[in-house]
Amino acid sequence: MSVTDTLHKAELSLVRRLVRSALFWAIPFLLVAAAIMLWLYRSSTLALFDDPQDATATSLVAAVEVDQETKLLSLIRQPLDPRYQQALSGRYWLIGKLSKGGKIVTQISSISLGDEKITIEADEYEHLIELPAIIHRGRIKDGPDGEPLRFSARLAYIPDLGDEPLIMLAAADSRPARQTIVRTTFV
Repeated sequence: MSVTDTLHKAELSLVRRLVRSALFWAIPFLLVAAAIMLWLYRSSTLALFDDPQDATATSLVAAVEVDQETKLLSLIRQPLDPRYQQALSGRYWLIGKLSKGGKIVTQISSISLGDEKITIEADEYEHLIELPAIIHRGRIKDGPDGEPLRFSARLAYIPDLGDEPLIMLAAADSRPARQTIVRTTFV
């Protein structure tokens, strides 16, 4: 074997080691980068989905009024989304009182909710009580039509009602957002 052949084999061996080393570092890096990009995409899609619920919950605080004589609640203006006017449309809002265990005693609600009830998980209840002025986002497994919901809620103290806060909650069927994430992620 000549010196040239030996050098050629050494060069090939060095190239192979460099390629293996690059692959050893590049593949995990690419996997981590892909996971981060998927997480960012999912987060931004859900934020776009949640923003209207946040706005509705906040607008309910501004729009609620109390009849001085009867102490019944009403709204100065309804939320604008027409789906709140269609029965079981997948978009719901309500104003109510929280009871232990996440049950909400509805005081006033969207037409879309009808006579159905919405219950939040006990840990969501605790978060609302601990930080009442902040909008909380969460999930509900079974909505009024059996659909999974994402919700935005906040507590508000209405001066004419005393010390007991009201929950302002807006929720929407989360299946469209999840379908968008799955469709665009795995195309």
